[in-house]
Amino acid sequence: MTRVIKLFWDGLVYGSVTTVLMLAIFAAIAWYRFDLNKEKSFRLFAVLYNVDVAAMEARNLSAAARGADERASYDDVLKERAMATLDQDLRDQAINKGLADLRLLQRDLMEERRRYDLLKTSFDTELQRLRSTATNNAIIELQQTLESIKSSQAKDHIVRMLPSDFRNGRFTELSDEDRAAVIDVVTILKAMPLDKRKKLLGEFQTDEESQILAELLKLIRLGVPEAKLIDDTRGQLQEFNAN
Repeated sequence: MTRVIKLFWDGLVYGSVTTVLMLAIFAAIAWYRFDLNKEKSFRLFAVLYNVDVAAMEARNLSAAARGADERASYDDVLKERAMATLDQDLRDQAINKGLADLRLLQRDLMEERRRYDLLKTSFDTELQRLRSTATNNAIIELQQTLESIKSSQAKDHIVRMLPSDFRNGRFTELSDEDRAAVIDVVTILKAMPLDKRKKLLGEFQTDEESQILAELLKLIRLGVPEAKLIDDTRGQLQEFNAN
């Protein structure tokens, strides 16, 4: 019995060896006869061992496609991040520039406000000075004195108070001192009661006196001294607006 099993086992081994040798001989003949390369050999053995090459290739292509999609998605993410960063940088630059422009505008506005306040203060101060001049004790006393004397005498005093160049109609060309004297005379005439002023002005009878009277009335009509202040302030405001 043992001998029979041994003979069976030896036959099985010899058969297997023979099969392997036959496959090797067949493979050598096929390699030589059909010019098999690595890919053809793989397909031949796949047929022999019943391997589904098409399914393997499909799985490989699917895996490659997924990898490509993943790489593309990652690139898209990087691109979107870069665009978002660039957009944020542009926004930050725009905000910073807007803040800088706003600070500059605020500084210019503060400077304009300062200049305006100086101009207004100057106007108010000068206007107050002119008003106080009209109520100055010395001016009031002089006015009362001229009202108390004869109209002819009052006229003579007024003519003496005026600078010699005034009769030539050169009020704007007078010095500050002479212009102040003319303004005092105009202020006194404007503050006089109407009847007193009428009698006084009636004394200007000669041609020279008539010329002086005409210049005084012209200044009263023009609103001196207030008008000069207003004109000067208007000119300063025009320069202020031009800048």
